[in-house]
Amino acid sequence: MRRVIMTMALIVLINCQGCDNSAPLKTRITELESTVSAQAAKLSELKATVSEQAAELKQYKERERQREAGSSSTPTGVAYSDQRGAITVEILKILTGNQIVAKAKMHAHQLSGFHEQGKELIYFEVRITNNKFNGELSLNQYQFNLESDKGEIFSNEQTRDYMRGNIHQGRSATGGIAFAVYPNSKPKWLRYNTGLKDGYGIMLEAVSPDLQQIVVNSK
Repeated sequence: MRRVIMTMALIVLINCQGCDNSAPLKTRITELESTVSAQAAKLSELKATVSEQAAELKQYKERERQREAGSSSTPTGVAYSDQRGAITVEILKILTGNQIVAKAKMHAHQLSGFHEQGKELIYFEVRITNNKFNGELSLNQYQFNLESDKGEIFSNEQTRDYMRGNIHQGRSATGGIAFAVYPNSKPKWLRYNTGLKDGYGIMLEAVSPDLQQIVVNSK
């Protein structure tokens, strides 16, 4: 920058050779220095603005990529039982966002409808095993509910592979369950009401371990 100023000043000196009064020349040099400094400051501000906008654009592109792709399916290997071990629930896979539609677990219009409500979908592929019940154990997707870290209880939403049917002792069945949750709510407990009671009349319920360790939070 200093070299530019000196070059411009030299041009002025050459053009003013023979001038008797150096005051106008000094004034012009001062004006040029002021102009160049102002332009340099503007250039610096422009570079900073471009850098900020580039960073913001990168963030928006990454968010859009994540929204379009959804999170990858998450295998969990989590299994849990009720108080008496009558049944076992295994969480085989977790899907969020558009991945649910891509894997044909729910319809696109369902996902869009919940987005309009300001909610996100989370899907669980589960397997239920009848360990001890002597007879047919009736399965129902609506026996599941999801509790968030804020204590909110979410009921099951319809999936294309919903849980249904009956299983005998020693048999298992696999199906999908889904919940529409708020973006700032973190799933914590996946509960299954077995519909069975122990010898004391206590309802048997299978409650998962803390899901915050395994659930991928889509946004």
